[in-house]
Formats: sequence, structure tokens, C-alpha cells
Amino acid sequence: MSTALGSSTLLRTAHVQRETFDPSDGRHIESFRTFLETGNWGEIQFHVEAPYTDVPMTVLMKFAQYTEGVSRETEAARCWRISRRENTVPFPKPQTNAQVRADRASALAVSNEVLARLNAQA
Repeated sequence: MSTALGSSTLLRTAHVQRETFDPSDGRHIESFRTFLETGNWGEIQFHVEAPYTDVPMTVLMKFAQYTEGVSRETEAARCWRISRRENTVPFPKPQTNAQVRADRASALAVSNEVLARLNAQA
């Protein structure tokens, strides 16, 4: 059993250190520079953070926000901003049953009139 564990590639390889990217940490910036130069992360790799879908986008956006001094909009602030925006698509109000019946009766009257004209021509 011990020989099987000793020959395991997974157990013999060094595990990669993963951290949450902090643009103010020099080690993280060095790893980021390595990624920009080579396409591979340096000594430290990073976790994906919501709302981003992959590590490069997480790191790039956090670095850009840090260098520009912009903080990410909170969920509460986003909800408030969206609630203040006017609805750009005017949805019609639902019809009452009486309105539906009137529309159907009107459509039926038009249909009956068309059929009467066709029968008169035949």
C-alpha cells in the first residue's frame, strides 16, 4: 500500500497557493505581472470572485478598480439605482374579463361580416 502512495503523482507535486487577489499586495502584483508576460500565473494563483466568471477577469477588474480608485457598486446601491430608472418598455395593463369578452365579440362580429360578404358573392 505504501508503494502505491509513494508513486502517486498528485501526492508528490507541490500544491499551488491560492488566495483572494489584493491589488495592494506586492506579491499578488508580481504574480499578475508574470501572467501578463507569460500567460501563466506566478507563485500565487487566485480564486474567482463573483460576479466575474474567471480568474483573469477577476484580477483585471479588481486591479483596474484599485488603480482608478473606484469601488464596486454594492447590491443595495444597484437595486436602488435600478428602481429609480424609468421603465423603458411600457407594458400594457392586463385586461379585465369584460374587456376580453368585448374584444372577442368585436372580432366575432367582424368575422361574421366577412363571411356574410363571401356568401353573398357566391
